[in-house]
Amino acid sequence: MKSLVIVILLFQILLVSLPVIAGGREGGERGRCPYGGYGTGRQWGWYGARSPVDSPEKARALLDEYFKSVPATIGEITEYPLFFKAVILDRQGAVLDVVIVHRATGRFRSIGGRP
Repeated sequence: MKSLVIVILLFQILLVSLPVIAGGREGGERGRCPYGGYGTGRQWGWYGARSPVDSPEKARALLDEYFKSVPATIGEITEYPLFFKAVILDRQGAVLDVVIVHRATGRFRSIGGRP
């Protein structure tokens, strides 16, 4: 019986502390940007520019703006019918990430992996 009460108390403590733990990992101000650079509403932040991207130059400009506070550069950008694929490099030229930029919406996301 004592162990059941202890387990229930620990579970309650965990449930109460989860919003605090999750809020510290998101990268945005808690409550204002719960999903980091992506938020609900008309203004999506840099995660989704919400405007068409019709050239590699526009895709590069969008990614440059997003990564301006990170020590990274935008490498090769490849065109596809529905999106652009861009390689994100660190200062030494090693691949940090691979992202795609949707042509119609300007939203981008990591696809990881190799170029």
